[in-house]
Parts: sequence; structure tokens; C-alpha cells
Amino acid sequence: MRVSPEHERRLWLLALALLVAIYSTLYVARPITEYLRERNLLRLSVGIVFALLGVAVISWGRRRRFGRRSWSVLALGTAALVWAASRVSPVEVKLHFVEYGLVGGVLYLALCARGTRWAAPWAVLLTAGAGWLDEGIQYLLPNRYYDIEDVVVNAVAGALAVVTLVLLGRAERRDAAATPAGPA
Repeated sequence: MRVSPEHERRLWLLALALLVAIYSTLYVARPITEYLRERNLLRLSVGIVFALLGVAVISWGRRRRFGRRSWSVLALGTAALVWAASRVSPVEVKLHFVEYGLVGGVLYLALCARGTRWAAPWAVLLTAGAGWLDEGIQYLLPNRYYDIEDVVVNAVAGALAVVTLVLLGRAERRDAAATPAGPA
């Protein structure tokens, strides 16, 4: 899928902006999560983030006029996300699925826009590297620590997003082929 150079540039800038946002908030993330945890608001806050992500994905699917297969893929991707997020703790680690899912998805779209061969595996590798760098930065911060499990969660989040987008692209093509042409 080749697109305009401007569209590709916007995707790369979005990926960069996401990573800058993630990396620049590493120091303040701990005090914020502790503040929310002390007030019993952390689970609610994480739930709200996931709900907002769900609303955004549904809105995106409606704008693109997804067909039955595409909605099925999104449902499957959502189920995989919910299952994977339910396997991790503490609760704030669940946000890694949002952060690195977005990074992985945008990197995949940027690589596809560039016409990169093997865009999906490259996107997963780049996302895993970005997540590893995240943990490396945390190692250097006085109020954070390096956690190899977070590196794995970041990579899984990116992989889930990329696999969902790959399957969604196939489903969209099949939905389009199954849709009868309207009157001319």
C-alpha cells in the first residue's frame, strides 16, 4: 500500500510523537500512579483509558464502513487484548498495551506506506526495540527500575496491534470483494 509521501511523513511523525510522549513521562508516571492508587482511582483510570480506546476504534471502524469480516477481526483483536492485559499486573502495566499497541500500529502503517517488504515483522521488531529503550531509560531514573517483563509486554502489545492490522487489511479486502456494486 503506497500512499503520498506527505501521508507517510505524518505517520512517521506520529510514531515519533508517541514515543516522545511515552519517554518524556517516564519520570512523572510513578508519582501519578501512586497518587491515583492511594485514592483508589488507578483501576478506574486505566479502565477509562481502555474505554476511550474502544470508542476510538469503533468510531474509526464506522468511518471506514467496516463490513462483517472487519468487525469480526476487531472483536477478535479486542478479545486478545483483553485476555493479554488480564494476565499482567500491577494494573498500570496494562497501559503498556495501549501505549505500545499504538506505537506498533502506527509503525506498521508507516512501513506499509513506505512500501517496506515484511512491514509486519519490522514493525514488531521496532516496537520491541522502542519498548526495550523505554526500560533502559527507566533504569537510569532514580524513581524507576528496569523490568524485563515490561519489555515483553511492550513487544506483545505491538505484536497484537500489528497482527490485528494485518488481519484487518485482509478482512477489508474480502469485505470489499463481497460487497455488490451499487447501481451505476
